[in-house]
Formats: sequence, C-alpha cells, structure tokens
Amino acid sequence: MITALPTSAAFEVNETSAYSSARKLSVCHAMQQNGLSMTIGPGALFCTAAMIREMAPDQNADDAATDHAREVATRLLEGCAIATPCSISAISIDQFEHDILIRWQLNGKGLILTCPGEPQVEPSLYRERVENNRAVNPEMLRNPTSQDMARSMTWMLFSE
Repeated sequence: MITALPTSAAFEVNETSAYSSARKLSVCHAMQQNGLSMTIGPGALFCTAAMIREMAPDQNADDAATDHAREVATRLLEGCAIATPCSISAISIDQFEHDILIRWQLNGKGLILTCPGEPQVEPSLYRERVENNRAVNPEMLRNPTSQDMARSMTWMLFSE
C-alpha cells in the first residue's frame, strides 16, 4: 500500500528548530501519522533515534528510562544507520527498570537491543529466529558496536 502525503503536510515548517522541520518532512514520520507502523529504508533508524529522544518518561517512575539509556540507544542507532544502507524501524520501544528495550522483527527473525540505565552495565544485542511467535536459538552479543548492529540488521533483512 502506498500512501500519498498532502502537499501542505510535506512543506509544513516549524521555525523553532531545523530538527523539528526535518522530522516533519521525513517519510517515516509521515507514514506513522498515516497509521503505518513499519518503515524500511536508510532513515528508519534515525527516525527511531528521534522517537527515543522525544519519548516521554514512563508514567511508572520505576520504569522511566535514564538519560544514559537514551544516549546509548541513540548513539548505537545513529551509528548503525550510517554503517548500513538499509534498515527497518522498530516494532516496539519500551522503558523497563530505567533501561530501554528496542525490538525489530521481520522475515522470521528478530533483534532486541537493551540499553542500560546505568553506566556500569553494558548494552546487549539479541539475534533470534522467530517460529510460532516464539524465539528460537537466540544469540546474545554483549556491548555491541554500531557495526555489530549493522551486520545484524543486514542478517535480518537479507539473509536466509
């Protein structure tokens, strides 16, 4: 399904910041405004990083993500977006016990990135096959780099 944007929406400008203007012009944002939840393309991870920056704290104070968790998540996502030409938007972004958990799923495969709320804890990246809505043979990579994420994103999108 292809969604056309109204001309006025494509050229709406917010004078308060160039960042807001760029976000309003993004295909990812426009698709989300039209009820589409998945974006595949070079800007998908930048959009996910922007969503994390702007995400309101969880209403449960015990779950609200820390600034450290947000920084780790956006650094890894933006680095991955630069390292790989194609990526997919996350299917969920959750705050849990001050951490951020980001999940992607496509082609019977899934990725889960955990970004810790505390600096002494390393992030983790889980790769898994998904069968009957259950994870099969998950693999965990401790302290992943943006390049590790890019390889995992490529695995999810293109390999068998």
